[in-house]
Amino acid sequence: MKLMPRRAGRCAGILAIAAGVAFAAASPASAASPNRADAVRLSGIVDHGPVVESTYPGDSWNDATSISVPSLLTAGPVATVAISTAASATVSGLSLALTTAAALNADSLYSGCAYDVGSGVVSGTAQIGSGQITTPGAPIALATNPAPNTVISIPAVGTLTLNRQREAPDGTLTIDAVAASLFGGLETVTIATSVCNADTLT
Repeated sequence: MKLMPRRAGRCAGILAIAAGVAFAAASPASAASPNRADAVRLSGIVDHGPVVESTYPGDSWNDATSISVPSLLTAGPVATVAISTAASATVSGLSLALTTAAALNADSLYSGCAYDVGSGVVSGTAQIGSGQITTPGAPIALATNPAPNTVISIPAVGTLTLNRQREAPDGTLTIDAVAASLFGGLETVTIATSVCNADTLT
């Protein structure tokens, strides 16, 4: 895998989180697992990642000019952020080979989540900019704001889940802009993942 990173200061506005969410720590240190975000994770035939991961507590802001998994995936630039009550991931210029004749292309993919201190609820969203699946037939356009857990089945290829959202028993929310199950389930690729705990981390 090729990865060309560049570190920078926290970028204002990188977290497109709904207004009204408190970002400052408001409770003592928690035993909860870190909030985190990553650009890409692969498991199965090719096993690698997380790529360009940010965690809080930990490295709260990371980015890379480009990422590449030969013959499978290219993207860039990418950026991830994790703070005390929120996390987000943005992947630009994605091309993911689904088969030798089909691919997922998108100008941008984004996921973000946030913990609302007042309500005690974690919420989040995902967005896909100019996304489409190219096949030997007609291309399949992807919704810009897909509903949670929108599944697209591609015969002889696999399935794509857009805006995949999974909530753990403790309220922790995991959002993937896209989760791809390929080659009969032998390869799983998640793109633009954000994870937020139902707690304020310090």
